[in-house]
Amino acid sequence: FRERFVGGRLPAVTLETAEEMRGQGRTRALTDNFIEVDLEATIPANRNIQAGITEVRSEGLAGRVAA
Repeated sequence: FRERFVGGRLPAVTLETAEEMRGQGRTRALTDNFIEVDLEATIPANRNIQAGITEVRSEGLAGRVAA
């Protein structure tokens, strides 16, 4: 199911992210269809973003903030 999102963009909202993860330059986000995304960025919680999806992981998706 999640493989079909790779290479695309999904609307998401950033979540409170653990200090350890933020220290690695990453942020958790949740898409509008409730899939968790590990973003390669440090963004405050509760921000609406467009996530460019780069890969599928066992716990969700990985991506970057899309311009």
